[in-house]
Amino acid sequence: MRERYDAIVIGAGAAGSPLAARLSEDAHRTVLVVDAGPLDHDPELRTADTLRGAHADHPRNEPFSAELRPGFPYGVPRGRTLGGSMAINGGIFLRATDEDLLAWSLVDPSWDPDECRRGFAALENDLDFGTEPGHGSTGPMPVSRPPQTDPTTRAFAEACRGLGFPELRDLNVETGPGWGPVPRNVAEGERWTSARAYLDPVRTRPNLDVVGSTRAIRVLCEGTRAVAVELDSGATVYANDIFLSAGSVATPQLLMVSGIGPRAALEPLGISPVLVKEGVGENVSDHPQVAVPWITSMPLPPAPLFASLLRTPDDIEILPMLAPLSAAMTVSIGADIGSHQELALLVGLQRADSRGTVTLLSADARVAPIVAYRYLESASDRERLRGGVGTALAILSSESFRAIARPAIAGDLTDDELDAWIAKHLGTAMHLCGTARFGDPDDPLSVVDGSGRVHGMDGLWVADTSILPVAPRGGTAATAVLIGERVAAAARR
Repeated sequence: MRERYDAIVIGAGAAGSPLAARLSEDAHRTVLVVDAGPLDHDPELRTADTLRGAHADHPRNEPFSAELRPGFPYGVPRGRTLGGSMAINGGIFLRATDEDLLAWSLVDPSWDPDECRRGFAALENDLDFGTEPGHGSTGPMPVSRPPQTDPTTRAFAEACRGLGFPELRDLNVETGPGWGPVPRNVAEGERWTSARAYLDPVRTRPNLDVVGSTRAIRVLCEGTRAVAVELDSGATVYANDIFLSAGSVATPQLLMVSGIGPRAALEPLGISPVLVKEGVGENVSDHPQVAVPWITSMPLPPAPLFASLLRTPDDIEILPMLAPLSAAMTVSIGADIGSHQELALLVGLQRADSRGTVTLLSADARVAPIVAYRYLESASDRERLRGGVGTALAILSSESFRAIARPAIAGDLTDDELDAWIAKHLGTAMHLCGTARFGDPDDPLSVVDGSGRVHGMDGLWVADTSILPVAPRGGTAATAVLIGERVAAAARR
């Protein structure tokens, strides 16, 4: 490492990798990337149809502690490797919907929906629709859709059709209710993280240094200018611009341990406020989710982990898992699935009213914070999740599914019984956003502008899904890559 850089990027995840790659295109700009994980790619995580990296004991997973609701602890997987959580997730590459983009543009006009759609197209190499309007074929990120031929996916399609939902050929362009094939960042059976697509090809640039197995523990400021990053190696590295791309938990944590955050969160831990920002660590937005189980009644052939999904008008997404979760987390998928195996329809609420918090437990960045999601506090959230589970049970009870499956829970539960079942089996889609959200500088809860610049602080940027006011429908991976591209473009102006 040098003592000084033009730019330091903290985190080589979904947003940080494209950000660093784009910044370093200028040969006169020196760029340092610091990541907490090792710099090699674990070969077993390249296989698209496995969730082994999300297993609690996997070395590339650094889960954080959370409460999904009071008294309901949960460990949330987080990738500690190049590519971040893109290296250990389900590989779904859904764009933010038109409704999401419109809502964000009302908060900050720079998030113009047409410009964002052009940005999504530019970053992708869509192997199915790349030459069609609204898509791209020359970007770094490969996008493909799995075959729709396995028995479960065919039964799901017939059930959705029977319930009156329209078929959507392309879920990245047709963003309304309906069902269709899932876009994935997968090519020839291999997972493509943004680190593999953006960062790996440029690692030999003389103006780009990438340091792994190293954690940023503090941003140092002089007045209202960020000037350096302190690392757990003991080094202090100076820069003109510092970009936090550590994710929606570690980024607000870094801000707070550096003295940027709510006074009430900092002072009890002995942290002197550098800049009071009440929105840091607030506004946790994610997708509450439950797995509605079903039991196979006949052997099924191997299939991709995910192949299709359904969106309903009530902001519910139903995503069939085509392999048992226990198998997906311990082995690579590829064997036949026998009868009497438990599979699931994942039911996720895509626009929850609930908002949570990221809370520091220590002034030391090496001590993980805790996330309180506060799921199910809203009556509307409970009602819509209950309806989503009801739709899942209707799918499982359809004629097409009866040939291969039986539901594993009763279909005649009362509302109170269904609420209790959901509360007991509650999970999260791990699409956490909003903890340093963009907005008007006069908004006391906004932290950055639409390009990620921290309000009131020179030389400090946030470039990950922390900046989104609310989690987008579907997954966050594609939007995180777009954020990296957008922040890089702003920083180069």
